[in-house]
Amino acid sequence: MITFIIPAYNSEKTISECIKSVLQQDAEKEVIVVDNGSTDNTAQIVKNFPIRYIFEPKKGPAAAKNAGLENLNYKSKYVAFVDSDVVLPNGWAKKALEILNKYPEVAGVGGPGKSIIKNVISEVFDYLMYSRTFRDKMKFVKNLATMNVMYKIECVQNMFFNDKLKYAAAEDTDFNLQIIKKGYKLLYSEDLWVYHYNPTTITQVVRKWFNYGKYYPLPYFWNGQLKDFGLWGRMMYFPLLVFAFVLSVFLKNFILFSLMISSLPVLYLCLGIKLKINKFYRLFVFVVVHSLKQLAQIIGIWYGIITRLK
Repeated sequence: MITFIIPAYNSEKTISECIKSVLQQDAEKEVIVVDNGSTDNTAQIVKNFPIRYIFEPKKGPAAAKNAGLENLNYKSKYVAFVDSDVVLPNGWAKKALEILNKYPEVAGVGGPGKSIIKNVISEVFDYLMYSRTFRDKMKFVKNLATMNVMYKIECVQNMFFNDKLKYAAAEDTDFNLQIIKKGYKLLYSEDLWVYHYNPTTITQVVRKWFNYGKYYPLPYFWNGQLKDFGLWGRMMYFPLLVFAFVLSVFLKNFILFSLMISSLPVLYLCLGIKLKINKFYRLFVFVVVHSLKQLAQIIGIWYGIITRLK
C-alpha cells in the first residue's frame, strides 16, 4: 500500500490532471489531498474524485505535508509526496517501488521534472536542473525534491516537516537531512522523471530562487551538515565578490582575482557547451537564466541572514 500525499494551495488549474495521474498508477494505494487554505475552486475539484480530502488551515507546505503524514493509512508501507502541479507518467510508482525494494539501505527515491509548458526558458532550465544533464543516471544524494518522492514509511516513522519554514523552500531539505542522520540513504534516478510546471519566465526563475535562498542554509545548520561544500560556496560567493572588487580599487593585483570571482556566466557558457546546446540563442538564454538563478539564490541567502540578525 502506498499513500500519496498531494499538498495543494489554489491549485485549481493543475490539481485535476495531477490526481488523475496518481490514480492511474498501477499499485495498491490511497490518495490524500491536503488543501492548505485554498481560496479558489481547489476543494470543489478535489471532491469529485474518490480520494481523501483534508483541510489544513495552518499555512505552508510543511504544515500541509504533516497533515498528510498524520493521516496515513495504517496498512501503508510507503508514502509518496506529489506536488499539485506535477503529473506522474504511467509506471512511476512501480519503478519507485522496484528501486526501494532493491536497495534496503535506501529510505527514499525521487527524480527529475520535465517542463509541461515549453518555451526557450523552460527548455534550457531543464538542461541543468533536470533530465538533460551529464549527471549519473542514478546516484546517491543528500536531498530529494518532495515534488515527486517516495519513502519507506519504516524509515520516516515519527518524522515531520519543520513548519517553521512557511514557504516552499528548504522544508524538504531539512526532512531529507534528518533521514540521512538516521543512517539511511537517498537515491536520485532519472528513470523517475515526472511532468512539472517549471518556470517559463526570467521573473519566475529569479523570484523562485531568491525565496529558496532565504531559507537555504537553515537545514544545514539545524542538522549539523556544516561540511557541505555547496553550502559554503553559495554563502561566501557574494562576500568574496564584494571584498575582491573593493580591494581591486586600491590594489591592482586583486583585479584578476575579482574577475575570476565574477566569471559565473563564463562557467555556465562552458557548461552549456558541454551539454551540447548547439543553437546560439538557446546557449545565450542558458547563460542568462542560470547566472541569474545562481545570483538570485546567493542574494536571497544573504537577505535571509541579514534579516534574521536584525
